[in-house]
Amino acid sequence: MKILGNILAIITALALLGVVVWGGYLGMRFVVIQFGLIDAREMPILVVASVVFMAGSVVIAAAIRSASMRNDKQVHPDKAFLYNSIVKILTGTEADAAGLEYELSGWLPQMQLWAGDEVLKQYMRLRNRLQQSDHTDDELKKLSGLLLLEIRRDFGHRNRGITKDWLAGQE
Repeated sequence: MKILGNILAIITALALLGVVVWGGYLGMRFVVIQFGLIDAREMPILVVASVVFMAGSVVIAAAIRSASMRNDKQVHPDKAFLYNSIVKILTGTEADAAGLEYELSGWLPQMQLWAGDEVLKQYMRLRNRLQQSDHTDDELKKLSGLLLLEIRRDFGHRNRGITKDWLAGQE
């Protein structure tokens, strides 16, 4: 459904752009004919140059805005400390499930306050699974890998080619 919405948005944007360009052409043609500013045969060149200039301006403005949004994403020091502590617990020495659950449970209030939505959900999945007695080591490693993956996403990483299995050391 999201793909269909994106396609419709692109078609609508292109149609709107076409209407604006056509309206601009007709408006400039009217001005040129009324006031005789330039030869009417040179009008298409003027319109094309104007459209290229405007499109270039829009692309440059979008790139500047995107870059500034990426640079403005600051991580709160408490959040960075929290995630660093969780990562140390998950990647530290091999501990039994009860020890891991005990260490993770101490960070629950900070996770509820500072963690991103998906990180908190994955943290709770791991804790809940640790509290059950029928879990396997491989399952816990995968859940830990998913938590690490969500922490990376929350820091703004795209995780291209990085999977939960790779982060859990199983790949």
